[in-house]
Amino acid sequence: MDEVKLLIRGGVDPQAFKTAFQALINNHDIDPTNVRGFERKGADMLIRVAVPADQPKAAIARTFDNAYEKALPESTTQALPTAERQNKQEFIDFANKSIDRISSVLSNLNITNMNNQLIQAMAVFIRAEMPILLAARSTWAKSAVR
Repeated sequence: MDEVKLLIRGGVDPQAFKTAFQALINNHDIDPTNVRGFERKGADMLIRVAVPADQPKAAIARTFDNAYEKALPESTTQALPTAERQNKQEFIDFANKSIDRISSVLSNLNITNMNNQLIQAMAVFIRAEMPILLAARSTWAKSAVR
């Protein structure tokens, strides 16, 4: 007998697990006695299952993963994309505030007695990069809408 390791990330949904394991029973001649062990790793669960040597391990793992994902409640499957959009929006908001602060500082900066070449070079660089930052802000804002 070979062994397949099945990994469930972010906690186990009991109903989804039952549905996924039933898919293994129906499609791959596996029964509950084939489970060799469960190993919790934080919020993740690793399940080791003995499988017949003639069964393709990748297909078994794919059957389990697909059945598990389909069986998850809709709210669970939509939570991740929602969280990703929220994190993206928070990053965009932070970048916008940073750009606004830099723009404000630059517009109020009075460069009169600059004998220091380093300060002059930095000022030239920042002024040259401002259009790029403003264009990036526009791009970020458009991608957040998606």
